[in-house]
Amino acid sequence: MNPRKSLFSLALATLGVCALPGAADAFTLSRVSDDYAFNDIIDELSFVAEGRIGGNSTFELDIHEDHPGVILPGDSAEFSWDNGVAQAFELMYDAVNSLVTYTVGDVTLDYTATDPFSDIFIRTRAVNAGSSIEVNNLFLDETAIDDFSIANTDDGVEYLRIGGLSGDSFKLSGDSIMSWLGEAPTQSRLAYQIKVGTSKDGSVQPEDVPEPGTVLALVVGAGALGLTRRRREETA
Repeated sequence: MNPRKSLFSLALATLGVCALPGAADAFTLSRVSDDYAFNDIIDELSFVAEGRIGGNSTFELDIHEDHPGVILPGDSAEFSWDNGVAQAFELMYDAVNSLVTYTVGDVTLDYTATDPFSDIFIRTRAVNAGSSIEVNNLFLDETAIDDFSIANTDDGVEYLRIGGLSGDSFKLSGDSIMSWLGEAPTQSRLAYQIKVGTSKDGSVQPEDVPEPGTVLALVVGAGALGLTRRRREETA
């Protein structure tokens, strides 16, 4: 076989492998049945972003750190929800600066989070009769998530779990739709939470994967070395 052709084919094959999504881009989707099951799964929460029907004494938007029995202060703001209307949100984590930004409509909250994470849990909750909440149209970075979290008074609480994350920077975007009959619920009787943390079965971080350029350079270098050795053998 022609050595140059062999080397060229090897380079093309390597480029094909490098074009595949890396381990950091992979994630899994599953459901958690209720709060009891969530408490059995979760190991440590890094931060929680929330949107809820509030009231005179409760903010509608907030982001904070949450430990068992202790909710640490974060950032919060008031917000007006429209009945049955989709409201876009965006949750971004910058791993370089440990900065979390949570945007709903024209309101943006900031928070600093330094704890690792392996999972995102999207929790929806509806208590009052005739009320419901849905979090859908989800994207993780540029990848569409073909699932949603929806709760009404028949089930009360639902969790969508996005697992297998590496703790790197991410952007989660989507829509929330809060609906109710009659007078709007108050406090957290209609709400969603985005809980980011480590789970007991997914807290191990994946191994580092070499950059595509590094892999390609190693393969091409190895191929070139083999070609040089073969030429030497032919001329010996």
